[in-house]
Amino acid sequence: MRLQPPQFQNITIERGRFAPFWMQWLQQLHTLLGFGSQTIYRDCFCGGSQAEAWVGDTSLAAVDGDLTAPQLRNGQDDGRIAEFRLPNDYKDGTDLEPFAVWAPSSAAAGNVVIELSYAASDEGTALSETAESMTTAVPETAYAPTRTDFTAISGTNLVKGSIVIFGAMRDGDAVADSYGADCVFLGVGFKYQAEGIGHEKAFP
Repeated sequence: MRLQPPQFQNITIERGRFAPFWMQWLQQLHTLLGFGSQTIYRDCFCGGSQAEAWVGDTSLAAVDGDLTAPQLRNGQDDGRIAEFRLPNDYKDGTDLEPFAVWAPSSAAAGNVVIELSYAASDEGTALSETAESMTTAVPETAYAPTRTDFTAISGTNLVKGSIVIFGAMRDGDAVADSYGADCVFLGVGFKYQAEGIGHEKAFP
């Protein structure tokens, strides 16, 4: 017996009794394919050991076993710097959300001040430095990765291929830096809005 395909000639999508089902299915498909108002996020990240020495002494310090990471000493201004090129899926003109990741060397309480110096520019436009300091509470767990978020960088005049420079350091002699032990630097990066199909939820 040869099976015949289903016949839908007598179904009216706009007014028929099947309309709610079909319209709901089409809306779900629309969302899964990434159309409409869905916002897609990705990130660029440079690990601490990959970033270049910038200020102070960021020699490698032991983390656990044979693992090491650049040190951020107590009471000192230590930091590293990294350069990025906005990727080909960057949505032109949208803001960048910078962050730094570090970890405390002990379970003591306190706050750590991380300063970010950055410049972002399209080709042919001068790079101009901006600096911002943010205070983050220590998680009180030794070598637990901790994230410090900074104010979004305006995407005005930024396009695919624009250059971004991030210098992240511990402002160890700041009054607000009350954590009395060393830290390690795990990296710096930024979250950006991308074009195309992807995940609606920003991570993290």
